Amino acid sequence: MLNDRIAEAVLDPKVLARFWSKVNKSGECWKWVGAIFSADKPYGQFTIQGDVSVRAHRVSWSISNGRIPDGMHICHRCDNPPCVRPDHLFLGTDLDNVRDMIAKGRMRKAGGEGHPKARLNDVAVRAIRHMYRRGVTTERIAAAYGMSETAIRYAARGRNWRFVK
Repeated sequence: MLNDRIAEAVLDPKVLARFWSKVNKSGECWKWVGAIFSADKPYGQFTIQGDVSVRAHRVSWSISNGRIPDGMHICHRCDNPPCVRPDHLFLGTDLDNVRDMIAKGRMRKAGGEGHPKARLNDVAVRAIRHMYRRGVTTERIAAAYGMSETAIRYAARGRNWRFVK
């Protein structure tokens, strides 16, 4: 398993030296300055055993605490994804991770204009509902917005975008 490979790798002094050479310890958080997982998920990425990429904060936690139990997350107390400072990290379940996210106000709405595929916004939905209440057909509204009649009907009748008043 991957957690076994991480636990084994952090016992190698060369791996440890390479890992810590990619950490800036000058601030409150110890920032990973090596490779990044992706721009939208700025977790550090560290390669072990030549071919396995793992998140740097998981390696840091393993260095300090040993093998990560299967199915567990390594969460950030500081809420800073590039941070690898061991005392800023804690072990948690899926539920712990979600509760932490909610407690820190990081829960993104999956719907509405915050959804990555949204083609409408709150203002447009209000306008669609206004037109619908005035008797404009969903077919005409759909043509005006360049969308399907079903999508417009759902928005107009409140099946979608329920939170828009």
